[in-house]
Amino acid sequence: MNHLKEYHIKHGILYFLTYADEYAIGYFKKQGFSKDIKVPKSRYLGYIKDYEGATLMECELNPRIPYTELSHIIKRQKE
Repeated sequence: MNHLKEYHIKHGILYFLTYADEYAIGYFKKQGFSKDIKVPKSRYLGYIKDYEGATLMECELNPRIPYTELSHIIKRQKE
């Protein structure tokens, strides 16, 4: 997921939207996704399929965060 985030940052994409079922919500929260959607609905309406029983989640990417190095940085900070 962190490589995917870095790829999209390099291409100027700073928001991810996904639908998560009840079993995947925890995973996506750990990956930085939130149920609080900041992207206006008009920007994604017609581009993302609506799934009944699933929760729309968003991840806002920060171009200053080196996502592929993040786990190593956090590990060093804990030491």
